[in-house]
Amino acid sequence: MNLTVNPVLDRELKERVRGRRAAVVITSYLTLCSLLVYAVYWSETRRTNNDFFNGNINPVSSARTGRLMFDWLLIVVLLLTSYIVPGLTAAGIAGERDRQTLIPLQVTLLRPRSIVTGKLLAALSFLGLLLVATVPLMAVTSILGGVTLGMIVKGVAMVIVTGIVLGSMSLACSSLFRRVQGATVASYALTLTLLLGTFVAYGALRIFADRTGRSGPTVHSLITFPLWANPLVATADAHTSGGTTGGSSPLSSMARSVRQQGAIDPGFFPGGVRSNSNGPPVWLGSLGIYATLTSLSIVVASRRLRAPTEVDR
Repeated sequence: MNLTVNPVLDRELKERVRGRRAAVVITSYLTLCSLLVYAVYWSETRRTNNDFFNGNINPVSSARTGRLMFDWLLIVVLLLTSYIVPGLTAAGIAGERDRQTLIPLQVTLLRPRSIVTGKLLAALSFLGLLLVATVPLMAVTSILGGVTLGMIVKGVAMVIVTGIVLGSMSLACSSLFRRVQGATVASYALTLTLLLGTFVAYGALRIFADRTGRSGPTVHSLITFPLWANPLVATADAHTSGGTTGGSSPLSSMARSVRQQGAIDPGFFPGGVRSNSNGPPVWLGSLGIYATLTSLSIVVASRRLRAPTEVDR
């Protein structure tokens, strides 16, 4: 059976694997994640006098340590994904234009959508490699307890979804800008909008509602809607759904903030808001938003690549 591989994907993977950049990124990524896991473990063992590797085990403390380690590891993996993926894809089309190889690529038999898909899959393949490299660290948190396979699968799935939406948005920016620098700045600006801008929008709406004395389920839905687009909030809700949140990590605080009939943690979101128990899960609404953003981004990038002369005018 002959399997047809996207030529753009094949070329992108070969270029990234052959260079030193891939080895440096993977090594730096694993170093940061390993140091984080060790720092959380060291902090918790000193606080609870519970050392799993020396036989001094308290099941409750061990489970709490494992859960806290996984929460922080997932946060760092998500933030690193938000930093790495736009950097990989922002230069996908703009870089071809700078090297004057875009027009030869456009006049081939490849359709514009195939070019965009190949660029996106190349970035996601590298992200997949990083996630595979993180599996041993996630296994350590699972051994300590407090973390189930379902939590790991949901957390990793949300990281992949975040990579898809950020990669597609960055490719759209790459197709709209003539220079790599402009595309990179726009890509990271959109990333920061999802990560930080949604919190700012939530805070502004919350202050407005408090000052005007407005309340109720509809007002609450409008206030919390910006958080649905935030990858951190969506991941927190997805990987802890069906279970209790523990520990004192920001991810656990965000999970409590979106749990049905749960109040927002005053330490993370001053003021406190009640979630609508009849509404859909936040992570499900986030998937709808991300699917829309991904589809629009791919359409924009494909249309910009449809005619070789349009992108250089």
